[in-house]
Amino acid sequence: MPCPFASQSLDLDAFYRRDLLKTALAVGGLSSLTACIEARGAPDVPRGTDDRSAIPRRQYAWNEYLPRDPHGNLVFPRHQLVLFFDYAGDGTPDPEERERVEAALRSLERAYQRGNGGNSPYRPGGTNVPGLLFTLGYSRRYFDRFEADLPADVDLPPVESVLSRIDEPTGRGDEHDAAMVLVSDHVQVLLAVEHALFGRIDELNGVSMADTFVDVFEQRERRTGFIGPGVPRRELEMEEIPQQSPLGMGFISGFSDNQATEDAVAFSGGPFADGTTQHVSRLTLDLERWYEEDDETRVQLMFSTENTPDDTGKVGELLASDSGLTREMGDDLGAEIDDHGLVGHTQKLARARDEEFEPLLLRRSEAISTGEEKPGFNFTSLQQSVDHFVETRRAMNGDDLDVETAHSGILDYIEVQSRGNYLVPPRRLAALPPVDPNDDG
Repeated sequence: MPCPFASQSLDLDAFYRRDLLKTALAVGGLSSLTACIEARGAPDVPRGTDDRSAIPRRQYAWNEYLPRDPHGNLVFPRHQLVLFFDYAGDGTPDPEERERVEAALRSLERAYQRGNGGNSPYRPGGTNVPGLLFTLGYSRRYFDRFEADLPADVDLPPVESVLSRIDEPTGRGDEHDAAMVLVSDHVQVLLAVEHALFGRIDELNGVSMADTFVDVFEQRERRTGFIGPGVPRRELEMEEIPQQSPLGMGFISGFSDNQATEDAVAFSGGPFADGTTQHVSRLTLDLERWYEEDDETRVQLMFSTENTPDDTGKVGELLASDSGLTREMGDDLGAEIDDHGLVGHTQKLARARDEEFEPLLLRRSEAISTGEEKPGFNFTSLQQSVDHFVETRRAMNGDDLDVETAHSGILDYIEVQSRGNYLVPPRRLAALPPVDPNDDG
């Protein structure tokens, strides 16, 4: 099969002048993989395992395989690749196709250690032992090809209904059958996986591919992203972004206290037990206008009217693992708006929690990308029900609040380009699942 990105030539001057790895991942193609290896060498990544029982049942069980910072917050790999596929066959998948996809996925697990194992690199004496994490999810469009319906307790609405419920006319729905989210500290790993899945290279990390996605999936789209202290400032060439910020808007994200647990987002029963739903968004950021605001205003817009740069720190580092969110913050936002003329993003999200005041979403890989005119932002989240995402986004929109969009958290600085919803089955059903796993499809 010819490489779909082979016609894309590399601007070698830009390739070496700016960050080689980010450019290579964005461009794709075998030439990018070759250039990465020639310039940086093949990364020393431990192999995975043949013992399937040693790998969690949940595809998205990443937490125990990621390092944590000194405050207990998860530290995500620096590079992200999101691949979108359509099923290439007619009708519904057959057992042979499922076996092929299963064999390809197991090859990835044998080739690379799961996650970023070892001690946190942010702790004294800590080491970073990089690997690979991935999930493969399926859209409502994929499942609609089956005669039977998804179980009633699986909330996977068409993405168009989500767009209409959160009233975002600028966004489009992703029309793909499947989405694969991959993260690693090594671009070479992500590029090698992409090419191996479609038969362009025969082995990964010395492990032969047992099979590929060729003639089973057709690759339709790819999105790339990066994250990490200092990386957005360098890659976006914006001196306004604090050096220590891992994200473009200048603040740490993913505090432990505002992340749902993996247990909370899991389906507790039914044929897809240990699965979940995943929302994937492509956003753009108006960072030039964001950094026109002074430090205090940006802190209050990101967090709350109760926060100041003195108690949050330059990038939110003084908050440690606690975003400062309390139940009381969401009780009377109208009064806060009257007093301060604005309301914070985190403050609004106080209204999108369960009865125990636990968050509804487990956010994953909020990665910056530079593939368009404005900086992009790949947002992925896991939730037991897509309704939980809708509830959270409605709280963020704050349509019930009497406040201008420019003073409503970060709402005015983010524009939605596309959205997609996917069911992430348990690992045993990751390969082209039927709507009834007890049925052959």
